[in-house]
Amino acid sequence: MDIDSRLKISIITVCLNSVKTIEQTITSVLNQTYPNIEYIILDGASTDGTREVINQYKDRLAYYCSEPDGGLYHAMNKGLQHATGDVVAILNSDDWYLEDALACVALHFKKTKADVLCFGVTRENKDGKRNDRFSRVRTDDNGFERLEVFHPATFVKKSIFDEIGYFDTEYRLAADYDWLIRMKRHGYTVQCIEQVTTYYSDGGLSSKYWNKAQDESMQADLKYAKSNEEKEDIISIYNNKKVYRKYCEILNQEQPGYINAEDMKQHIHEKVYIFGAGNMGKECYKLLRQNQIEIKGFVDNNQSVWGKMFDGYLVVSPSEIDNESDVVVIAIMKYEEEVREQLLQMGMRDDRMIKFSSLKNKVFHKIALEMGI
Repeated sequence: MDIDSRLKISIITVCLNSVKTIEQTITSVLNQTYPNIEYIILDGASTDGTREVINQYKDRLAYYCSEPDGGLYHAMNKGLQHATGDVVAILNSDDWYLEDALACVALHFKKTKADVLCFGVTRENKDGKRNDRFSRVRTDDNGFERLEVFHPATFVKKSIFDEIGYFDTEYRLAADYDWLIRMKRHGYTVQCIEQVTTYYSDGGLSSKYWNKAQDESMQADLKYAKSNEEKEDIISIYNNKKVYRKYCEILNQEQPGYINAEDMKQHIHEKVYIFGAGNMGKECYKLLRQNQIEIKGFVDNNQSVWGKMFDGYLVVSPSEIDNESDVVVIAIMKYEEEVREQLLQMGMRDDRMIKFSSLKNKVFHKIALEMGI
């Protein structure tokens, strides 16, 4: 890769008692092929051996200190004060860069002229396969622009920090999100690159204290909202996220009966097919299991899956459905109405078909009421 190395990149790592992961983080930075890097580490006075690991690499660090601090974002701000690079990134003490990551960053800063670049991250799933995820800037239906980025793969021109300020330490979990909104409000350009630079661990503070992190993020969004209508939309978005998270928790419980889908009670002793052998079909199966509904199998229009097992059940063609004795729950959101018309043409009565989206919406409504949302 032919790279102009005049761009200086400052990497900041904040850590506390990270002995199990800190060395991989450090070596992933120091072993980068890109030459123009300064590495800054702020340790919060670790007691588990972290400092001993860092001391092995101390001579290769631009700045390092180990002392008590005022929290995560206070330590990050200290690191920013010592950063002298053209571009700054913050790498968590349990994340690490992939090979040639910073060369890729330098190349794209030269090509795009963007103020902020957001790359992809990866991790291994339960099967040991790589699961790549990419940052994006999404615009809601109301025009509200939302940044959905991975902070360990976000690279920012240092001049922006100098101009609009550092992280607001009033936030304990969402100061980085608050800063991103502030940056966008000042008109800086963000570009998302579909290239993975960082391996990340999904167990940080914002995951551990998810509800609190969501509340802080919502307050940040509300602080910068331009109208009452936008504030109402923001509150609705965050409430929906909380309801969906609770729904997923309930769905994965082994105890049946929590969700009471009234529409299904009349079918408890009948044979029920799920139309859609996909992720939504699996979700539907879990919901029906919560209501003690027996599943006969899955139905799908895709001939390649006929006769195969899906989630422990046989997948059959629509022609296998008995219009008199079977009930079908349609679990294909995008083509829900088309499937309903298909079944009607096959002779199935409308009262023998149930839309999974309808069941799901009623469950969401019940959860929202219970949560006081």
